[in-house]
Formats: sequence, structure tokens, C-alpha cells
Amino acid sequence: MVGTQMNVSGVIVGYLMPILFVDNYTEGDDLTPDKKDSYKKQVFNMLITVAAIALTLTFLAILTFRERPGVPIFGTKDKLKELEFTKKTDEGNQVAESVPLMEQFKRCVRNKIFVFTGLASNSMLIHLYLMTTVVGQLTAAYGISDTDFLNKMAMYMPAFGIVGGILYSIILTWYPGKMMLGAYSVNIGLIISLAFFYYVDSLANRTLLCVASSLIGFFLFPMIFIAFELAVAQTVSDGVGDTMSCGLLNCISNPLAFAIDLSLTPLLTKETPTATAITFAIMFANLGIALVFLVLSSIFSSRLESSSQVTLRTSNSDF
Repeated sequence: MVGTQMNVSGVIVGYLMPILFVDNYTEGDDLTPDKKDSYKKQVFNMLITVAAIALTLTFLAILTFRERPGVPIFGTKDKLKELEFTKKTDEGNQVAESVPLMEQFKRCVRNKIFVFTGLASNSMLIHLYLMTTVVGQLTAAYGISDTDFLNKMAMYMPAFGIVGGILYSIILTWYPGKMMLGAYSVNIGLIISLAFFYYVDSLANRTLLCVASSLIGFFLFPMIFIAFELAVAQTVSDGVGDTMSCGLLNCISNPLAFAIDLSLTPLLTKETPTATAITFAIMFANLGIALVFLVLSSIFSSRLESSSQVTLRTSNSDF
């Protein structure tokens, strides 16, 4: 959980970096050749600094990386199944062999609980990428387009996202069995906060827009670590590494978010209430899909648990 919070911290640092390196520009100001050169140098220095920091941290991550956590997931005391399976040699001996990536992928796909939960997590991660990208364009149709306010409003989202992430991580560390409940609360909280944002957006109320942006961030960013925790917990007993289960989430959510964002760009450039309403409708539909998949995951999980209990009782009675 602590590690995935660094993702949230990276987002807010990304908002802060331009402020630290690049001078403020007000729309409509004349750009002289000297100013253009100055902005180019400032942006170049910022990119070099970001690249140097990323390279250093990546090198440190490679040195300290482990395939799997050193303790059981969700605080259970059960011994985790190793990422190995056995096969017979020509001599008939049993030997351990690492699970190939394709086999891990197949085990993930066959796991219905992981598939439904993963689709729900992907939908909410897509919402995360969409909101952080288009939040500044959602207010233009109602007359709010000044850069200073939009930057301030956008900053509230990751700032309160860190607060929400910390609170969620503390609570779910104390109650690790409530991870799915955490996913439900995030989804419902996002639906309510998005509805509130849409309402105050139509009112063009700047103060309430900042409040709505903060609420969205509070529920939005905790989904990062909840999604990855659920993915690992639901597949580790099948011998699947976290690089495979978590990697599948990223492989699906990132390209889909990019495609949806790209398709919404022509719509948002119209800056009309109708176009904005369609954009909100798409985001509401995305969150609704996430809720449906969460319910399906819970249903299959309950059935599996009931089936296991019946099998256990049958085995005990036979004994």
C-alpha cells in the first residue's frame, strides 16, 4: 500500500514541477522571441530534471525489486503457494519449475473473480486517467476557462487524493479483509462526487467546483492501490506473480483510457453544454460498468466460498 501511494505522490509532484521551473504565463500575453527562448530553456531544464530523477529511482528500484511480497497478502497467516509447479522428468522424479508467463496469464484468465474484479478496477482506473486529463476542459462550456483557476482546481484533486489514499491504506491495513468493501465505497463515492461536480459545474460556482474536485480526488486515487492489492490477493494462490496480475490491469486500463480520452477531445473542444453533458454521461456509464463487475465478482466469490464450505462439510462427514 505504501508503494502504490508513491504513484499518487508522483501525480501531485507532476503538477508542481512546472510551477517550480516554468514562469507563469497568462493567456493573451505577447510572446516575444526572448520570452519564447526563455520558456523553451525552462521546459528543457524541467524535462532533464524529471528524466534524471526517474532514471535514478528506476535504477534503485531494479536493485531492490522483489517478485513477491515477503509477507502473506491481506494479513492472513496461510502460507502462500510458491510460483512453482512440479513436473515429471524422464526418470520419473518430481522437480520444481518456475511457472511460465503464459501459464500465469492463463490462470488469470480462468479466474472469474479476478476477471470481474479486474474489469471493475480497470473501469475506475480509466476514470482516474480521464478525470486528471479532462477536468480543466469540463468547465469551459459554462464560462470558466482562465488558466490560473483551472490549475488551482486541478491541484485539489491529487492533493486530496493523497489524503484519501493515506486514510484508506490505514483503514484497510487494520481491516485487510475489507478490501472489496473499500472498492465498493470508492465506486459509490466517485458516482456521488461526479454528480456533485456536474451540478456545480452547471452553476459555474468556482468554490464548489474546488470542493467537488477535492471529493473526486479523495475517492479516486485510493483505487490505485486497492486495484493492485485485489489483483494480487485473488491470483497469488494460483501461483501467479504480482507482475503478471498487476501488469494486466495496466495493459488494459492505459490504452483504453488513451483511446477514450482521444475520442472525447473533439467533443470537448466544442465547449458547449451538450458536449459536456455527453462527456459526463460517458464517465457515469464507465463507473456504472465498474459497479456491475464488482457485483458479479462478489457473486462468484460468494458461490465459491459456499461451494468450498459444502465440500469441507462433506469431507468431514465422510471422515
